[in-house]
Formats: sequence, C-alpha cells, structure tokens
Amino acid sequence: MSPGLAPDLYLRIRVSLKPADLDAFVALCWELGTVGLSESEASANRLDVYFHAASGDTQLLETLRGRLSSLDLKVDILDESVVQNRPDDWLKEFRGRFTGFPVGGRFWIHPPWERPSKNREVAICIEPGAAFGTGTHESTQLCLLGMEELAAPQSVLDVGTGSGILTVAALKLWPGVKALAIDNDPEVVAVARSTLGSNRLRGVLLAVAEPRSVQGAADLVIANLTRPILESQASELVRLSWSRLLVSGFTEDEEDAVLEAFLSAGVLNNVVKRRLRSWSSLQMERIRCTEHS
Repeated sequence: MSPGLAPDLYLRIRVSLKPADLDAFVALCWELGTVGLSESEASANRLDVYFHAASGDTQLLETLRGRLSSLDLKVDILDESVVQNRPDDWLKEFRGRFTGFPVGGRFWIHPPWERPSKNREVAICIEPGAAFGTGTHESTQLCLLGMEELAAPQSVLDVGTGSGILTVAALKLWPGVKALAIDNDPEVVAVARSTLGSNRLRGVLLAVAEPRSVQGAADLVIANLTRPILESQASELVRLSWSRLLVSGFTEDEEDAVLEAFLSAGVLNNVVKRRLRSWSSLQMERIRCTEHS
C-alpha cells in the first residue's frame, strides 16, 4: 500500500460487460487479487471491482487490460477511482459469487465459508483473491486434471506455488508424498503457508527461492507459470525433475514454443498435451542420461 494511504482505501474499477462474459471476468478478478465485487447501481451490465489501493494501480490496470485481451473478453473499463471502505454488502455479494466447484473427477475447490462436497474425495479450501491460484483459471485446472491421472510420486516440487493450491492438491491426492513449494515473492509464500494451514496440512517445506537455488531433484515437478518464464527456466526445471514434469500457464498457440524449449533442455518423451478452452499444459517424462550410457 502506498505511504499515506489509509488501510480502508480501495481502488474501484467500474466495467461494462455482457452477461455471457461475467463468469470468466469474475474468475480473472479473483486471480488478480480482488477483495470484492458488486453490481453497479447504474446498470445490470456494469460491475464494480475492488482492489487494495496501492502504488501499483497503473500496473494492475495494464495487467487487467492485457489479460482481457488474451482471453478475448469484451469488457470495457469505464473508470477507476480510490474509494473509502464500503459496508459489508459488496463483500457478501463477492462471497456469494465464489462458491465451491468441481475440477475433474476428484477435486472440489471451496472457500473457507463453505463446507466441502461429499461427491469429491479431494477437497481444497482456498481464500479467493489472496494470490494466483484459486482454481478458477484454466491453467490451474489443467494442472489438477493432469495430477489426478498420474501415479503417486514419492516427491513433488511446486515451482511458483502462488496460493499453494497445487501443493495442497498433491498432499491430499497422494498422502505421504514429500513436497517442496517455492516462489520468489515472500508475500506469496506467506499466502501459501496460510492455505496449507486452512487445509490442515503441516510438514511442507516452503521457501522463497528461484529454481536455480534448489538442490537435488523431485519425482514430479509442477510449474504453472507463463511462457516467457517457462522458456527461460526450462533447463532448471528439467534438472530438478527426476522423472516427470507438468507445466502450464500458456495458451494453445504458445504450446509449440514451450515444448521446444523443454525438448532442447533435456531428453524427454511421452509428451501428453492437454487443452482447456484456449489454454494448454504439457506433461513430460525425463529420460536420464545414465539410462543411455
């Protein structure tokens, strides 16, 4: 938060959108860290989105516009302003929009104020808006879909853990697995630690770190990042993988470039491509050099 700003000040972004784009837009806002949404009093097709007022307001708007373009969402940003904390009505409405939902055949993602579903064996409790990874984004769901089809690994490394959702999924999907989660942002690591606590999970190694600083290797490396980061870190991610890699965070038209980066970084085979709407993931197996000596 910017120096001099009171803690009850919020950036309000007012948008106009079609009802068909509402769910996708709200999901995007969660991923960007919104603290609340409400329908504008002026029109049913307008929505007010609230973020903590901060020095990065300009960057937030640029990120929002870029994501709207990449998702091909027809959302018009009408105005933005810093406002005082409003009554609890918009927070209640926000909570009403984030309800539990299934992913694949085994996962159920829900906020703290809802009980998990009895129809899914793996329940993940997530506080929306805390960090990237509420489970609503296609890239996160692609990772979860890939994980539920894998045999249980002995160890997992979650690179760029965000909210910690994929680490929680691994620990609940494969009880007893050894897990290490890293991120280069201390605040994000704190959020991941809180997520693990909300899911009553302990004994997980969390670290503020880059892949190059991690020693050893994990049976499964999961990285839900972006194309530029995946391409730049491909060799490190391959080094850290003893057996399998699962990467996502890129669009279908970026898939070939990401795959080429990983194939250039190591000997990989059994590539599995998964797609969800315009997003993609890659699951790969590493062939270690000793196998060919």
